[in-house]
Amino acid sequence: MYGDLFGTQMRQLPSIERMLSATTGKEQDAAITRAGDQGSLRDIIREELSATLAAVRQSEQQQQARPMQFIINNSTQANVEQSTVAASPEPAPPPPEPPREPATLMEGILMFLASPMNRFCLYSALGIGLYVLQGHLAHKWRMAEMQRRVDANLFLRLQNMF
Repeated sequence: MYGDLFGTQMRQLPSIERMLSATTGKEQDAAITRAGDQGSLRDIIREELSATLAAVRQSEQQQQARPMQFIINNSTQANVEQSTVAASPEPAPPPPEPPREPATLMEGILMFLASPMNRFCLYSALGIGLYVLQGHLAHKWRMAEMQRRVDANLFLRLQNMF
């Protein structure tokens, strides 16, 4: 039990401990007296035993009370290599040519319709114009129908006269 802590000499300690714990204090004194030595053997054993048990208890308390220390070696490392190789700059593109004047009306219309945005705006304006025209014509037709019904009805015609 205590042989690990104190070497091979202490291997006999548990048997002495059992012998002493099995008997009371008076029986221990009588057993030691019968063994031969009157008081000195008893005192030596008692001192050795108490010193050994105190040392064991103290070492156990120190081991329990002492916190375990951890040493953590954290290290981080980052390497970045960046290289930029600049190519020879390309020559600047030539400036765009100014738009030329169309020679004929048809060429001007074709140049105007070449742009998608111009086509979108033209078709949108035509659509809105046709929608307004349809609304105007529908209103005119409804007014003509209403006038025809008024003319066909005798009571409504007399109402308009007076």
